[in-house]
Amino acid sequence: MLFRSDLPLLYRSFGEGPGLIIVHGMMQLADDQRKLAERLATDFKVHLYDRSGFGDRNSYPFATDLAAEALDLMRLLEVTGARHVMGVSVGGLICLSAMLHGAPIEAAIIFEPPLSHEGSVPVDWIPEMNDQLARGDRIGAMVSAMVGAQMGPPFLARMPKWLLRLLTRVLVRAGGPNRSEE
Repeated sequence: MLFRSDLPLLYRSFGEGPGLIIVHGMMQLADDQRKLAERLATDFKVHLYDRSGFGDRNSYPFATDLAAEALDLMRLLEVTGARHVMGVSVGGLICLSAMLHGAPIEAAIIFEPPLSHEGSVPVDWIPEMNDQLARGDRIGAMVSAMVGAQMGPPFLARMPKWLLRLLTRVLVRAGGPNRSEE
């Protein structure tokens, strides 16, 4: 099995039972799925990891395509022995890509994957986001994804991008909107 062995793969595990890996979305970190992992830990050994360029791995470059992200997931499947996955948003696409690349996945939950069928969702913003990811501009990529995918309330699309960049940077430094001290 091929994988990006040059990057460290850091993960946390919760519970006992069959292995389940949760793959977070673009506007999240692994820790955003912690409460879900703790609840599922009564039946599964749940593994959370930060994708390259996020959280504990923010000093590493973002993967610029789903195949590279799938290789990281396949590596974690190999290391943990997990055979179940759950992908949130783009994490769902990463799970599907891993399956297409032959990952030993027995069961998958794909939650709110960002898909467009025959133009149902605009995708013209994706090249700009990919360019930003390739340049290491994580904040710009998050803003492009947020505006392009129409995440959040409609007024966000009317805000200037420089202000969205500033607000996103503040939220990222603060640990995000879904974090709480425990």
